[in-house]
Amino acid sequence: MFALEPQNNTAQASNDNIVAQDALIGLRAYCSIVHARIVDYLSQLCEYWFIRNGVLILDGKLNTAFTPAELLKWMKEPPLLEQKRANLRRSIETMERALAAAESE
Repeated sequence: MFALEPQNNTAQASNDNIVAQDALIGLRAYCSIVHARIVDYLSQLCEYWFIRNGVLILDGKLNTAFTPAELLKWMKEPPLLEQKRANLRRSIETMERALAAAESE
């Protein structure tokens, strides 16, 4: 009789482990689904509040408040920066030509 009880306790402990592992697998699957739904919901909220209610409304107001010439003037780079960019571009082209000439010799 005593020999049967340890086997039953071992079997019961094994069954408890299996049940606990099954419960953990179910909880992990549920948590991953909930996580995905929360991420989807938050991304939809951010898109709604920041893009649709923020940027698009602001863009519409900017388009109606200012003329295209004024917007272009504000978006344009300063002349000094344009000059520096052109000088850098010319310098790069000169170096590339010199490198190509050195490689061909």
